[in-house]
Amino acid sequence: MSKFKIVEVKDNIEEWNKLVFNSPEGTVFSLYEYLNSIGLDYKFYFVKKGNEVRAGFSFLVNKDDSEIIFDDLIIYNGIMFALNDKQKETRQKTERYDIAEEIIKFLDAKYKKMTFQLSPNFEDMRPFLWHNYHSDNMEEKFKINIRYTSFIDIHDLFYKKDIENSLVYQALDNRRQTDIVKAQENGLTFISEEVDTKEFIAFYKKTLLSQDKQVDEAYLSRMATLIDSTSQKDLLKKYAVENSENQTSYIVIFGIFKNVGTYIFGSGDADVMQRYDATYCIWKAIKDLNHNYGISTIDMEGINSPQRGAYKLDFGGSITPYYQVQL
Repeated sequence: MSKFKIVEVKDNIEEWNKLVFNSPEGTVFSLYEYLNSIGLDYKFYFVKKGNEVRAGFSFLVNKDDSEIIFDDLIIYNGIMFALNDKQKETRQKTERYDIAEEIIKFLDAKYKKMTFQLSPNFEDMRPFLWHNYHSDNMEEKFKINIRYTSFIDIHDLFYKKDIENSLVYQALDNRRQTDIVKAQENGLTFISEEVDTKEFIAFYKKTLLSQDKQVDEAYLSRMATLIDSTSQKDLLKKYAVENSENQTSYIVIFGIFKNVGTYIFGSGDADVMQRYDATYCIWKAIKDLNHNYGISTIDMEGINSPQRGAYKLDFGGSITPYYQVQL
């Protein structure tokens, strides 16, 4: 008999959010207010030892709760461990393994299919790698896809009156530094208040059409609801830049969670913006997040395609893996 019990969380949202905030694997994407704003079904579970919460996990599910589904509005989710200062680190590692193994057994028994992406702080993939270890049927084993993001340490910005002398600015690629200088020379205005969500959605849709991609109106509607709802709760922050003719050219949206600012969305009007507008908007947003919200780390949230990866890495930062798992 297992020493752990798995309990679905239905009403105790305060305790759930407490776990998310205190867990090393917690992110803005696992908070109740975020998940409750994306227009899809989801599940929360606690893992308890006796009456003590030792871990939790959350997933998006389909309508009949038979599959764990992936959605672009949720970058990281899955398993989170509670901090336990009463245990030595060696014992904690063993318990985390045991908990993850218990969760995987539960999920395998309950769901026909599953796809989710773990937090970059989720370290030990052995429970996934070793699930049904001796089976010859590959469909019974997890497929693990490695993904990458970039973390930028921006704490140095807080102490610098002259931002250009900061370590963060000095770490920028020369192209990004040139973009910032050109934006300033051409009178680009940075906006940190009353950024229009509808305008961002219009930019995003226009970008999809220009790339001959299918436009999912339902998805765009869910995106708009998420942005408006979570920004009102101070979980997301919208920023924009305007050109000298007062035309909004680019908008970027960051998630705010503890001391981490997570790049979530960005899009601009290709008919208006110059090549430096996006860089300037992101750079000024990073500065604002540090100075006004105490953010010391930026998660660029994904460098998983050649063009996007190259651009985001131009802002400096360390390459960090995270994992998508499928069964």
